Amino acid sequence: MRTATISRRAYRENNMKPQKRMGLALHPATPGFLSRVGEAVFERDVNGMPLYRDAHGTHFWGGYGSFYTLCTDDYAQLDAQARELGLVQTCFSLASDTLSTRHVNPVLMIPPGTTEHSRMQLYDGKTRNQTRRAREAPLTLSVERGVIPQEWYGLYVETRRRLHSAPRNAEYFRILAESFGQDLSFVLAKEGERLIAAATFIRHGDYVHLLDNVSLPSHWPLRVNNLVYDEMIR
Repeated sequence: MRTATISRRAYRENNMKPQKRMGLALHPATPGFLSRVGEAVFERDVNGMPLYRDAHGTHFWGGYGSFYTLCTDDYAQLDAQARELGLVQTCFSLASDTLSTRHVNPVLMIPPGTTEHSRMQLYDGKTRNQTRRAREAPLTLSVERGVIPQEWYGLYVETRRRLHSAPRNAEYFRILAESFGQDLSFVLAKEGERLIAAATFIRHGDYVHLLDNVSLPSHWPLRVNNLVYDEMIR
């Protein structure tokens, strides 16, 4: 997740107002999951937002890591928490036009009644063309919910190592599936029986959050990442 620092002056000049709150931080399973995997402990609710504390004693308001909230709230609340606790990190995803922030977490708003054709119009020209090309590839798509697909973890480990990032152990994902149940989904793209790409996402109400994406570089010319992203959105 990319973050942005908002100064008090910028906040006041832009007369920031609360937005609709949504995101994984507000999913009822999130506090228990983060505690079970040993990443953060839910401390209390503050103005309708979760306050977490990690193993180092750092406080996080609005979420933790990937489990953030899509909104910005009353700056006075953050100010009050900072005075009480000394330092509070906020885990918010900001819309691209918020306070002219440079670092944002992109959010795609999908209007009610979106059709197969109009969905493509939500993408920019390059993404639209790549996605249409991906849809023409001779691949099979499926969606699995509430379980970790057997072949997925191997591709996940391969992808993390290619990116020089330490993969999480299988137990982490077992707890993830156990905690979020049917709200956890995997879009799988296969060539025959071979898994070549997957998108992992969690749903909470009308909010869908991409948690992870894995794929084989050998199939990138087919735009397989676009394919699983588009299927998740569809």
